[in-house]
Amino acid sequence: MRSQERDALFTINGVQTLSHAHYNLEHQLDAMARIGVDILRLSPQRHGLDAVIRRIRGRLDGEVLDDIALVDADSCNGYWYGEPGMRLVKA
Repeated sequence: MRSQERDALFTINGVQTLSHAHYNLEHQLDAMARIGVDILRLSPQRHGLDAVIRRIRGRLDGEVLDDIALVDADSCNGYWYGEPGMRLVKA
């Protein structure tokens, strides 16, 4: 589904309607743990999920990783910050 400006807006995954952009909260794992989040859902929308899993596991195990993005520039995280969901707020 596209916006009035013809930008990709939503994607369908079975019966779910999801953001077309990849919602990336990798840099918020510590904050999520502090507020009691103990389960993460990873959705395999693109190839390379195995690398994403290894990277998230490493962060959860306390590894200090560089800031290379998990996915391409088509990421968003605005909702976490109280911004429009499709925005990408730099951590």
